Amino acid sequence: MRVNKEELKEIRIDKDSIDRYIDFIVLVQRTMEHPEYLGDLKKKDLIELLDHDSRIYLYQLGNIIIASSMLIPANKEELEEMGIMTHDKVMELGPQAVFQDLRGNKIQQYMIDKMEHISKELGYLHTIATVHPDNKYSIKNIEEKGYHLLATKEFNRGIRNIYYKDI
Repeated sequence: MRVNKEELKEIRIDKDSIDRYIDFIVLVQRTMEHPEYLGDLKKKDLIELLDHDSRIYLYQLGNIIIASSMLIPANKEELEEMGIMTHDKVMELGPQAVFQDLRGNKIQQYMIDKMEHISKELGYLHTIATVHPDNKYSIKNIEEKGYHLLATKEFNRGIRNIYYKDI
């Protein structure tokens, strides 16, 4: 099925609607060969992120949620752990998920564009992303959007490639 991205409705999630996001992520993970690629954020973690200026979005096509994306303001400690010395105005692209039947429509690239645009509007100058080194589709999408691989590191959630871009 082809998706006209202009028909997508972006829904910003807040603490009262966080269960919609969680339900979508659980649904997507059930269809993934490697659900660990999306990480394992618990409801309390997501609420804490929202309390600290993170943004979570769902994307709806008609009446169906088909994708999700997240922005997380990076803090100095996290950046230093990643080996990034630029501490000023860095936004992290959080987990992005696309419903299985709609993968291949460049929806992840669309969400990257949207997240970069929102980051710029908020005054951020750089974005980072972490991707499992075996997640070839996300790596392809992030690299096509101009991100550069900085390093590969082991985190609590597993091994991740760290990508960086000036926006």
